[in-house]
Amino acid sequence: VFQDVFIRQSPALLFDAVPPVCSNASSFSLTHAREVLGVPGSGRYAGTAVDAAGFFQPSVAGSGKHSVYYIFTSAQGCVDTIAQTVVVAPAPRISAGPDQTILSGGKVVLQATASSSGLQYQWLPAAGLSNNQLLNPAAAPAAQVTYRLTATSAEGCMATDEVMVRVVP
Repeated sequence: VFQDVFIRQSPALLFDAVPPVCSNASSFSLTHAREVLGVPGSGRYAGTAVDAAGFFQPSVAGSGKHSVYYIFTSAQGCVDTIAQTVVVAPAPRISAGPDQTILSGGKVVLQATASSSGLQYQWLPAAGLSNNQLLNPAAAPAAQVTYRLTATSAEGCMATDEVMVRVVP
């Protein structure tokens, strides 16, 4: 008795590393996985905070490590899955503080706050500030100004906020 046996080629998948992303980053298309042997078929992404179109949504995922899966189905129905971890770093949470009013020639300490430690700060414009790299510099501008505070974490995540200092003659 003879019987025909058909051996179908199994897909072979590769999933490149996904660079770490900040929790306040925009959604992005996952394009890091592929079938490498030329087996015809189609793939899709699934996992935490992956939408139906294959976009990863860091703000939905939140900080931490998240598994993302690439599921490939060959034209003959063979299925293979490969996983990769996406690291989402927390974005700093800051407030530049309430708007301030000073008399001409006066100064005020800006009441900025930050929820994280180890942040680097930069205030712009730097003119009129005692030190534009401190969280709470003294401000003595000559005229009304809006200062923009940018905080950057060790992972490169950033947050910004603004405060206005009015100068009364």
